[in-house]
Amino acid sequence: MSKKTLVILSDCSSCIGLGESELDNILSLLKQDKNIGAILRMKPVCDRKARKEYKTLDVHGCDRAIIVYWCSMEQIGASITLPKKIHPSLVETLNMSLCSPKGKNERANPERLTRIIKEIAARLSLAEPVKDRQIKFSSSEISVIGSSDQAIKAAKALALHGIKTKLIVPQSLPNVKLENIEIIDGAEINGLSGIPGNFKISYFKKGERKETDAAGILLMSERCLVDVRPPANPRIKFVPLEQFEDHVKSGSRAKGIVFFDDLGSLTSTTDQSIPAWHILLESAKTAVTNKIADSVCVVARDVKASGLLELAWKEAAEAGVKFIRYEDKARPKIEKSGPFVSVKDLVLGESLLIPADIIVAPITSRPWEPSFIEKLFIPSDWNFRVRSRGPQRGLGQSTCDGIFLFGYSAFGKLTDQAYPDLGSVVSQISSFMRQGYHVAKGAVAEINEEKCSACYTCVRTCPYRAATMNASWKAEIVSEKCAGCGSCVAVCPSKAIELKNCTREQIKSQIETSLEVAI
Repeated sequence: MSKKTLVILSDCSSCIGLGESELDNILSLLKQDKNIGAILRMKPVCDRKARKEYKTLDVHGCDRAIIVYWCSMEQIGASITLPKKIHPSLVETLNMSLCSPKGKNERANPERLTRIIKEIAARLSLAEPVKDRQIKFSSSEISVIGSSDQAIKAAKALALHGIKTKLIVPQSLPNVKLENIEIIDGAEINGLSGIPGNFKISYFKKGERKETDAAGILLMSERCLVDVRPPANPRIKFVPLEQFEDHVKSGSRAKGIVFFDDLGSLTSTTDQSIPAWHILLESAKTAVTNKIADSVCVVARDVKASGLLELAWKEAAEAGVKFIRYEDKARPKIEKSGPFVSVKDLVLGESLLIPADIIVAPITSRPWEPSFIEKLFIPSDWNFRVRSRGPQRGLGQSTCDGIFLFGYSAFGKLTDQAYPDLGSVVSQISSFMRQGYHVAKGAVAEINEEKCSACYTCVRTCPYRAATMNASWKAEIVSEKCAGCGSCVAVCPSKAIELKNCTREQIKSQIETSLEVAI
């Protein structure tokens, strides 16, 4: 077959919004297009009997097709029947009801309709078929990774649903035995490899590196309350960062509010929490703008000022928030003589006495979470909030197929509060396991090694973990993982990556075709 496009027009006079003469004019212009091989006017796709004809129709020597229709999704259902003789990846469906007005008092735009069809035909003319492959799962087990009691609850819930479960935890559980659950305790996650349904989790246990297989992974959030014991001082009130918004609403006023990046700064020599920078900076700015204190300070050991955080720091500083950095060896102290915090400013080299009627600090503890988020390469922000792909992915589905999340739906949402959501996550995992295979779309993104500068940008960005570095220290795409989302194409500074069916040549062809259209 030649690379020609078949245009199928769902002929529905009540919805199309065009007169017969206008439609004839459009058809004649489309027939002149070099990329269009044939045009068929078919019965509306909302007609069940007509849909059978779509499947078996003569494609007139064309190996790709555009189906243009005006029916709503409610009328035609979840999908449209495609021509059997044309590969599904080379069929475009164009729902004109989304961009073409209809009704007695409105007319469709024939120029726009012609231009859109020609642009799609121009892109399809250079497209190649993308063959899906079903890869069977090599394992029938789900690995639950976490360090809280909630991880054990999740493992139990999965086992009750008949799913083979492994529980991987960093702490030692010598006396814990769970029915139908394999426990790997005292394990430090080292990394993840493989594809959905065929993961290999590497970990260290007693200094020895080991591996275990898993069809899927459930990551349990470590967001849980710490045993909060701020220093006793009747003149100073402690407010958890997670409850600071309620404090603002109460309308109480103080001489000085001090925000700490970590409550452990005052209570111990070890870290208890991970700074919730976005919330902390926004809260400090709110304290200034609402004038609930004479002075507002942020006392921190580390200042992360990258990306969007840089803007947050700047806005807080411009609002009037004062920032003080200290050395880990010389942590701040609460003065017994009054409501003050003493600290040595690392930048100025001076010891300061800061008014502190109120101390604010985060109290959610996630001691192990950063390590496995980073080592399993789960896209996240500075506060290790895992990015989700959107509501269509479901409550617990991460950006990586086969990797599920629990307790990540909102920052500061404690795990026990999120526990009712676990039923939904378990249901998603059950559906994933029942499928028994992963659909690989082939190498949808392609890398030109000659242009690749080995900057690792695509490797860090790819939400499917499909980009990796090969033995020649050049980026490559693992075909079993690539879903053609285009993230790597958008960020590659060397312009070394193209999507298989959205190349620069195709875009150029579409632009040229659009400029040629003149009615």
